[in-house]
Amino acid sequence: MTQDGNDQYQLYPMLKLSQDILQSETLIGLADAGYYLQSQLKSCEDNDFDAYTAIPNTGKNEFTLTQFTYDKNEDHYTCPAQQILTPGQWRVRDGNRFRIYRAKKKYCEFCAHSSKCLSEKARYKIIYRREHEDVLERHREKMKKSPHAMKKRASLVEHPFGTLKNRAGMHHFLMRGLEKCQGEFSLMVLCYNFTRALNILGLDAIKHYCQQRALKRMMYS
Repeated sequence: MTQDGNDQYQLYPMLKLSQDILQSETLIGLADAGYYLQSQLKSCEDNDFDAYTAIPNTGKNEFTLTQFTYDKNEDHYTCPAQQILTPGQWRVRDGNRFRIYRAKKKYCEFCAHSSKCLSEKARYKIIYRREHEDVLERHREKMKKSPHAMKKRASLVEHPFGTLKNRAGMHHFLMRGLEKCQGEFSLMVLCYNFTRALNILGLDAIKHYCQQRALKRMMYS
């Protein structure tokens, strides 16, 4: 559990914690778009964590960064209309370092794609390239090659997530403070897992298991 307002900075910490507990040689992380953040994907890549994170939808009617071609040697972008976007100075915002690439106003004004490419107030195209954009580029290619990754995530996660939210009701936690909420959530997960065990194995199988375990304890006590 965390007191952060969103999941953006949780991808690498959760994978590291999972790896510390499971000690798996084939750990794969599947996450929704709320976990999509350059710095987190870079941390996963640097530490050899195999992470798949849904790419946020930026809208169907706009040209996105993926439709612009970056030339690493020349350090510029080429738009779908084959015009060049040149780089400006590096900037820092919210701890993230990025560079702005601009197209020329005279090209954008008369471009046939301007209604799909520019916002209502924009007069020329601007692209923000983050310091480690190459990490996101590799991730996008990785997601293209694994189209079923998010379907698998949904099949594994959505059922327990929806059930826990339904059981918690409108007020998710009755306790206050991180430590108490962690304890409360642990009980919620325990109850969910016990319900699943009952549904899958059946009450008789659970009773038999408990009886056998009790007998073993008596034998070795």
